[in-house]
Amino acid sequence: MPKLDKEYAKKISPGFEKKKKNWLANPEDEAFYHSTAWRKTRKFIIARDCVCQMCKGQGREVDHIIPIRLGGSKLDVKNLQYLCSRCHRKKTKNEKDA
Repeated sequence: MPKLDKEYAKKISPGFEKKKKNWLANPEDEAFYHSTAWRKTRKFIIARDCVCQMCKGQGREVDHIIPIRLGGSKLDVKNLQYLCSRCHRKKTKNEKDA
């Protein structure tokens, strides 16, 4: 996997460093999302679902149907779905508003 050129990222997205730091504030979350178990599970979900499960567009992100913070299982494939970025943002926003 190619490494992101941070200088280039700063030019095209000035808030890149700030966004990256705030994305995973909890070190335990960061460790989980970099674990071998998560990578293998994520790869399985992408192969299983192939497309966004909401709009049937091109998938991009693996989403926890029931968020971990609300008691959803981290690695249970029944709690995971493949979504495009737009649908994932919409779902996350709806969860925060509820």
